[in-house]
Amino acid sequence: MTTSVLLLLLLILGALSGSSNAAGVLPDSLLATAGQTVTFNTTVTPPATPFLAITWSVKDIQGAVTSIVTSTNSTNVTVPQYQDRITLFRHTGSLELRNVSLRDAGDFTVTIIPMGGAHQRGNCKLDVYEAISGVVLIPSGTDLLESNSPVTMSCSVMSGSGLSFRWLNGSSEITAGGRVKITEGGSKLTLTRVTRYDQGPFRCHVFNGISNGTSDPVDLYISYGPENIRLTTSPSLEYHLEGSNIILSCSVGSRPPAVFQWSLNGELLAESGPELRLQNVLDSQSGNYRCQAFNNKTMKSKNRRSAITILAPVSRVEVKTSSTEMFEFSGPVSLSCSSSGTSPSFRWLNGSSQVTESERVQLTDGGANLTVVNVTRYDLGPFRCHVFNMISNGTSDPVVLSVYFGPENMNLMSSPSQESYDEGSDVDLICSVASGPPPQFRWFRNGDRLSHAGPELKLVNVHLHQSGNYSCQVFNDKTRRNLTSEPVAVSVKRSEISNVVISASNTDVEELTGSVRLSCSSAGSFPSFVWRNGSSELASGDRVQIDGEGAVLTILNVSRYDEGPYACHVFNNFSNASSPPLKLSVSYGPESVDLTLFPPGEYFERGSNISLSCSAASRPPALFQWFLNGDSLSHSGPELNLVNVQENQSGNYSCRASNSKTAKYQTTQPSAIFIQSPVSNVTLYSNLSVMFEFSSAAMSCSSAGSALSFLWLNGSLEVTSSPRVHLTDGGSALTVVNATRYDQGPFSCNVSNGLSQELSRPLHLFIQYGPDRLTIEAPDSVFVGQDATLLCSASSVPTASFSWLFNGKPAGVHAAAYVIASSQHWHAGTYVCTARNAVTGQSATGRHQLAVSDLPDCWPSIGVAAAVTAACLIVIIVVIVLITFGLKRRKRHNSIYPALKRGRKSLRVNHSDMYKISARTQNDR
Repeated sequence: MTTSVLLLLLLILGALSGSSNAAGVLPDSLLATAGQTVTFNTTVTPPATPFLAITWSVKDIQGAVTSIVTSTNSTNVTVPQYQDRITLFRHTGSLELRNVSLRDAGDFTVTIIPMGGAHQRGNCKLDVYEAISGVVLIPSGTDLLESNSPVTMSCSVMSGSGLSFRWLNGSSEITAGGRVKITEGGSKLTLTRVTRYDQGPFRCHVFNGISNGTSDPVDLYISYGPENIRLTTSPSLEYHLEGSNIILSCSVGSRPPAVFQWSLNGELLAESGPELRLQNVLDSQSGNYRCQAFNNKTMKSKNRRSAITILAPVSRVEVKTSSTEMFEFSGPVSLSCSSSGTSPSFRWLNGSSQVTESERVQLTDGGANLTVVNVTRYDLGPFRCHVFNMISNGTSDPVVLSVYFGPENMNLMSSPSQESYDEGSDVDLICSVASGPPPQFRWFRNGDRLSHAGPELKLVNVHLHQSGNYSCQVFNDKTRRNLTSEPVAVSVKRSEISNVVISASNTDVEELTGSVRLSCSSAGSFPSFVWRNGSSELASGDRVQIDGEGAVLTILNVSRYDEGPYACHVFNNFSNASSPPLKLSVSYGPESVDLTLFPPGEYFERGSNISLSCSAASRPPALFQWFLNGDSLSHSGPELNLVNVQENQSGNYSCRASNSKTAKYQTTQPSAIFIQSPVSNVTLYSNLSVMFEFSSAAMSCSSAGSALSFLWLNGSLEVTSSPRVHLTDGGSALTVVNATRYDQGPFSCNVSNGLSQELSRPLHLFIQYGPDRLTIEAPDSVFVGQDATLLCSASSVPTASFSWLFNGKPAGVHAAAYVIASSQHWHAGTYVCTARNAVTGQSATGRHQLAVSDLPDCWPSIGVAAAVTAACLIVIIVVIVLITFGLKRRKRHNSIYPALKRGRKSLRVNHSDMYKISARTQNDR
């Protein structure tokens, strides 16, 4: 009781201290499986001081609230129904619930009261489900008729809670609507009217929040049909050839598969099944075929018909005639046609023309018999009988009739037809007559029989003695009649060659654009012709055609080599003559136009003379026109002479050659001529010759001459543009920006044009810089009594002056070398060297640390010996220097004064900047 009261007070205290529904203390919901364990994990961070109190409660699905556990630092109170089923984690407030049952579902609330802070509260909905198992689908039936049978399917489970259902047909979900009804919470599916597409497989899928399950598939057997019956024939033809194979195929939509029955013209056939195969068919198998399909489930049937026509092919076509030989107009002739095959049709042909009925022509027996009344010479044939049906055809062998008549309508003619014939010519006598069969021919001259027989008498190369009256006689050995022609006179005379003349279609022609036709005419009989070009005889070829028995010469695509002279030579057996020569005028060109310069070259000096010559292949000779830079010049003719040329005459010269006949022209490629003055007086200037480093230097190059090009050199290297080097004014100006000590040159300018070139005198830049790169060369330490030298150096133009500091004070030394004789301890310290350039105003400083130490014990004697040795060496050196100096001085007095002055200047410039500081001087200081 005391504990309960304490707990109540703590709760009241927590409520008074403030509360907050902390978002996210618990998850919004949890799912749990019956019989399993679920944990309500809070998001509270464990505090340094344990929570004052923690309470858990639940509101079940009926709305009743039950306290689960209340925990303080000293006690835990758990209601009996949760004893041994829960574990409270006091550091976070989380709760574990074991052996969860369906009754545990509800809204769980946790309240956490920390020490001295606002309490936190969280809510979580717990849903408890029983796992699904044993899903079963039971249909009301599986063997159904389409459109007549409903079906109901029920879905149940062995275990599970909170069930949801989904129905599937194959992989597609089934939804309610139309003929589909889903009832009883989705567990029952009803199809009020089944179709063939409802065969399944059907499945029932059951699920809840924690599990799911699917039934075994159920298939429905839906019977339907027959319907959509089709009957096809292979091959698909209107008419079939006797002896071929035919397949009739019957197809129908039906379940179960339909039973097929076949009939021909209403008579049942023994064959069954969807195919009827007719092998090696006869024409007697023609008729109407029917296919009937029957479904023994639906008890329905369908049928389809197809007409099949089978024909025997046409063969053995023969023609028989009553007679093949007869006299014209002596009576009729009959021809009969026979063949095998079904339903034949007949067509008669006389040669390539179809025979049709007329007064003299009769067709009987469906066209199989042909009768010709009063046969004439035009009824000879050949006659053929063409037989055909829908699938084939055939034609008989030809039958030719022999009809006898004549001779009659006789005619004798000569070719060529003329009053007289030149001796040596050919004459044809042609005798024509109507006769059947062809008659026998006899020929006569002046009543005398000639040996020749046949309808044509050829008189080749006739002579005077062959003149006379010619006649022809014919005889028909069938009609036993003969006939003689009227005579034809042949008169032969002799004629010599004369008056040979050539006439030309054109004598003035342009090359390769046309043809020339030369015709040769003469008097005289039987002329023969020979054509000559100069002394060469002409023969037919690609461009030369000789026709008209040689009298006509045609030259195609006339060229410049076809000018002639041409002559025509005419001859016969007893004479000959030649024509006067004929020449053609062939115009061509201009072509191969060429422009040459004298003297040859491209660059010419002002005031010189230049000759330009233009040539071209042309007939008539070409006319020439001159151009400078595309502009026409007043000068014409094949030569253009330029005298005392000036710069303004520079440019591209070209020549145009034109032909007034061909109306063509051709222009040469331009020839460049540059008139220039030679390069001279090349001078190089600079704005500065003395300058500071990193300032800019400008140089300009001038020269006499024209069309100048400038090339700058630094020593032997070419100077090119860069960010620091600028070339302007056509290259005549050079600017070096931020010039450095390495830009001193020598610079030179090379000026050139097409005629000459010249190099300027070199230019040096005196660039003052520094001091920089200051260094001190000295030992880091010396022994007492030793000499020490500190040498200061720096890069500088002009030469820098030096000053020294020792330990921060002026040392009085103003030279590059600082010499310490006989070092003592007070010489140790910091030495600072400063280099100054009086022109640039710049200075540089360096420092060196020198240490002085005592000698070891053995060193005094060594030092004395060294001092003696050094003294001897100094004496020897002084003697050598004095002797050398005396010799040089004597030699200098023997030279001229300027040389002496120059030597002194050199000596003064190159004197040493060394200074010695004695120990005494240092002590005085």
